[in-house]
Amino acid sequence: MFARDTACALAYCNYEEVAKGYGGDGMKLASPDREAISAAYKEGFAKVKSGTPFLINALVGKSDFREGSLSV
Repeated sequence: MFARDTACALAYCNYEEVAKGYGGDGMKLASPDREAISAAYKEGFAKVKSGTPFLINALVGKSDFREGSLSV
């Protein structure tokens, strides 16, 4: 409606690498299948349990879900 994004459009980035740079760990989740999601959560919980912060960089696709909506 305003010919621009009303939210924050972020480019894909290796945020899991940023987490590693701050002393944590992370992984990129590019597949929506249950096995990949389960593996990411298992690895993440194990790391967090041992005291290491863990980030799951879940890549999501763009959609027109909010097309025509206004956020105020």
